[in-house]
Amino acid sequence: MANFKAAERNAYNIGWEVTNEQSPDSTLLNDIVTLRERSHQLIRDNPVVAGFQQTYINNIISYGPTIYSASKNNIQRKQINDYLAKRLDYCDVTGSKSIYKILEEWVSCAFADGDVLINLPMVNGQTVVETVEAFRIDTPYTKKTERDNILVRHGVEYYPNGVLKGFWVKKPETIDKYYATGKEAYDFFPVFKEANGFRRRVTDLFKAPLNSRPMASRQYPIVTPAIPFIKSIDDFNEATIIGARVAACFSAFVTVNNPAQAQKSLTTDVDPRGTTQKVTKMQPGSIFYLNKNETINFASPNKPGDNYDSFMLRSYKTISMCMRVPYILAFLDTDQVSYSSWRGAVLDSFKMVKRWRRELDKILKWVVSTFILEGIANGEIRGDISTADLRVRWPSVGVLDVEKEERGNQLALENGTKSIQMACDEQGTDYEEVRSERLQERLDALEDQALELKKKKELSEKYGIEFPEESQSDSKESGSSVSEEEAKKKRRKDDGNW
Repeated sequence: MANFKAAERNAYNIGWEVTNEQSPDSTLLNDIVTLRERSHQLIRDNPVVAGFQQTYINNIISYGPTIYSASKNNIQRKQINDYLAKRLDYCDVTGSKSIYKILEEWVSCAFADGDVLINLPMVNGQTVVETVEAFRIDTPYTKKTERDNILVRHGVEYYPNGVLKGFWVKKPETIDKYYATGKEAYDFFPVFKEANGFRRRVTDLFKAPLNSRPMASRQYPIVTPAIPFIKSIDDFNEATIIGARVAACFSAFVTVNNPAQAQKSLTTDVDPRGTTQKVTKMQPGSIFYLNKNETINFASPNKPGDNYDSFMLRSYKTISMCMRVPYILAFLDTDQVSYSSWRGAVLDSFKMVKRWRRELDKILKWVVSTFILEGIANGEIRGDISTADLRVRWPSVGVLDVEKEERGNQLALENGTKSIQMACDEQGTDYEEVRSERLQERLDALEDQALELKKKKELSEKYGIEFPEESQSDSKESGSSVSEEEAKKKRRKDDGNW
């Protein structure tokens, strides 16, 4: 008898077949190709899965992050920002895509396949970004020996001590065809290369942030756990539609004694060879003539049933839960949605977005730092990479009412239940960036005031005049008859928050 009820085998779970525990790479060995193929097919054919892919891209990338230098060296900061403004617009291997379009491709590929390879080759003396889809990363046949199976797993090669060495990638034979018929059909992409006297990283495998297992070489598609359920829903929908069409084809059948008349009632069809033949075609509102003594039994299915809508709604909510995207956001269904539920959905989905952005941050900083290093080597940027202070700022989470959000934050700050850093974290902004930029703004304002005072002094001495002293402006608007406390009360009344 099992010590755990979940481990019992009885008449009710005898058909529950489970596989023995294996290493992560062994588990994926026979299934990873099929999973990717089914994932791609669902994205092409299933509107729900295609919509989820777009939801991931729209929420994770949005309109793209702001990438800039916050170096304390003014000259270096300006040089880096000017350099990145040119380099990030056309930085892919074809010279036609911006870093923001490439980011969308990374998320799209990671959603569909589970991972995507990013390579930084040199083209015409300049580093560019090459995106390699998951199906091209595979183990060559010449490497599929007993020893190599330990060092090369799913196209990923390791050193004997377990350190990552590189990736085997299928070569393109033509623009849209890839072959794998020997070692010559593959290129090896090492993780590191020696260049200009120093060792730099040139490839990285971006994996979708799922529940990865330790030492897993590859990742599976996002939609994997929901694939059987989605297939069952598709079959259910197809059966429902066919049932509705059959039910709509309720027809009248007339028995006649004249076979010639019945022959005339049939539809004439022309086949591709140009010959004609009589066929029976089922369509709504038809009248068919039968021969004498012929009868017919007609099925009238009750499809769709009364519970169709509720079943589909619950199914879609289950899929949304699996994808970690709230139903109201994934399906843009705002029926019976309140401000609180919508905001809660936004905040919960933003947790998933931040997981993705955390991993994309690492890849982006690696790519952009490589560009900056190249600019330093070419003499276009002065200084060192250690003082570049590269920043990647992502768009904040969307809110329904900005004024309400800000008033809520202000009230929490006044009550001492929230800090400025907490408010920044909720909005997806970096507190240190906000702090340093606000300080820089104050310093710039002081510098402007100093320049203004210096100019006034020069003009005063030149023309022998004195400028009038400026009075300190009140915090309240002049002529305003409404106090700040009264204004707060009015806003609370308008919001219904008495």
